[in-house]
Formats: sequence, C-alpha cells, structure tokens
Amino acid sequence: MEDIRVVIGESKFDVRACGILKQGDNVLTTVESDGAHTLPGGAVKIGETSKEAVVREFLEETGIKVGVGSLLSIIENMFIYEGKPYQQVIFVYEVFASDNVQPNRGEVTVEWTNIMASHSLRPSQLNELVKQATTTTQHFINKES
Repeated sequence: MEDIRVVIGESKFDVRACGILKQGDNVLTTVESDGAHTLPGGAVKIGETSKEAVVREFLEETGIKVGVGSLLSIIENMFIYEGKPYQQVIFVYEVFASDNVQPNRGEVTVEWTNIMASHSLRPSQLNELVKQATTTTQHFINKES
C-alpha cells in the first residue's frame, strides 16, 4: 500500500494520522530532523483508515501497541517545506497503552514531553490540544506563510 501523498504542480499534499498518548503530566512526542516536536504518526496509506494508520505508525515509530479512542481534532495544515507549499489534513486521536509504557527504539527519536511546558509542537494547535481534557472533536486551520 502506498501513502496518500501526492505532488500537484509545485505543491505537496498528504493525509496524516497521529495520536496523543499521555502518561501523567507528559505526552509522547517525536523529534523531527529540525528539532521540532510533533505527535507520533504519519501518512495514511491507500485503503487504510486514519485509525488503522495511527495504530500502525505508533508501532513503527515507538514500538508501542496502542488502542484508539476519540477523534480529537482535524487540522488543515498549510506550510512551506523546502521552499514549496505543503498541505496536510491531519487526524488527531487520543490513544491508550498499558500503564508506564516505555517507547522502544523505533524509526524516529521519541521522548516524553511535559504537557504544560510544551510549546514546540507542530503544527502549533497541538500545543493546546494536548493540554485539554475534552473529547469533543475540534477543527483547526493552520496557515503559515
């Protein structure tokens, strides 16, 4: 199965699914190559649901088997990547694992980040989303120039 990721003219587009895994006052994050943090997840594949994608991506990136809870947010994320326009539709779910999970060495660098101290998550809407206790689905639009 191939990722839902396409190039249209000079622009790129993809569909991404990620999850919020909390442990106490911390949330599990992945560290991008530029040092920014985001939530474990990745591209949805053709024929795969966003829920299936978040389970697969969590296992690939962290070695953690998760269960998927509520859809917390859909984010339309528009930004510049490598000098070109990039657009994503991101599905953000709450996810659950057994108590006191320790991420294994997966495909990316992962770390526990304090929820209240977190200001570096991308897209920026994730910083507030990880602090909330609501399970009501929210829609955000992130448009960076």
